[in-house]
Amino acid sequence: MSQFDVYRLSSRRGGSQYVVDLQADILDELATRLVAPLRPLKSREDLVPRLTPVVEVQGETYFIVLSEIAAIRLKELGRPIDNLGTHRDEIIAAIDILFTGI
Repeated sequence: MSQFDVYRLSSRRGGSQYVVDLQADILDELATRLVAPLRPLKSREDLVPRLTPVVEVQGETYFIVLSEIAAIRLKELGRPIDNLGTHRDEIIAAIDILFTGI
């Protein structure tokens, strides 16, 4: 597990959704990880400035919905399909806004 790894989760409705692991690697011994969903970017109107980083996963453009952070059990994640570490500064800045307002 690595911070900013991207995972594909299967939904109960038969589709799938991507999530990004936000948790620091030093906490790998925990049974859960904090993740945020990625949503396809259809319109710039979907974005909240500075709070919804835009990223690319497997050739498609998504935005991270940090306001929907959740804990998920490790066994539900499987293998990572990508890593967003190149967006680290932008993601951390958005987390700072979410928790501190600055």
